[in-house]
Amino acid sequence: MAPDQAYTDFSPECQITQKGLSTALIWGDSHAAALTSGLRELLPNVVQYTASGCPPIVDAVVSSWRPHCRNINAFVLKEVQRLQPQQVFLHANWLSYKEQDPIKHIQMAIDAIYGVSPTTNVTIVGGVPQWLRPLPIVMLHRQISINKDQYRQTPLYGDLEKLDMDLRRVADANRASFVSAIDILCREMVCQVVSRSSNGFRLTAWDYGHLTQVGSALLAKKLLARINADVR
Repeated sequence: MAPDQAYTDFSPECQITQKGLSTALIWGDSHAAALTSGLRELLPNVVQYTASGCPPIVDAVVSSWRPHCRNINAFVLKEVQRLQPQQVFLHANWLSYKEQDPIKHIQMAIDAIYGVSPTTNVTIVGGVPQWLRPLPIVMLHRQISINKDQYRQTPLYGDLEKLDMDLRRVADANRASFVSAIDILCREMVCQVVSRSSNGFRLTAWDYGHLTQVGSALLAKKLLARINADVR
């Protein structure tokens, strides 16, 4: 969604659901939008309410350049009440919203979800690996070939790890789940930048951090596996 768009601009395709099948809803910014394609490969009913620059928080003005975020998020909460989804995923580029005190407002969002849909399972998804320059440029500059699974260190790993700790505490204290994207996509502080797909090897991100379809599928598969393991 463009900065001047409001919740009335959500496409009908965002809301398609099939009766009789459990519904998952993903709520967040453009990073959440990038994760949606992977979830839709694995889940039958995924409702997508994502808006660039709008993290999944309530009762907060995010920024002057995104004036409709507050109303967009209020609308999403009403949709949670209407749909009563089995699962809500809260995901965003959490590093971008430090000035908005996201931890406090995520807690408020979780409380609000449970207030309108008590049986919903809420999962916070931590921030994905990020790069100081677009990943394709990093790969070209370092002359790294895309012919096998590749891992590279991200300079923002420490910031993501610290934020994960805060997000996990919020989840644990509010009957929600937390899954770390860097735990899934990284190992020993280096993160996957190339992954095998049906069409060969592909990058996991197309810019500084937005997942490609391959990256989205990789994260979604392991994300759902962790959630199912916790349920058992």
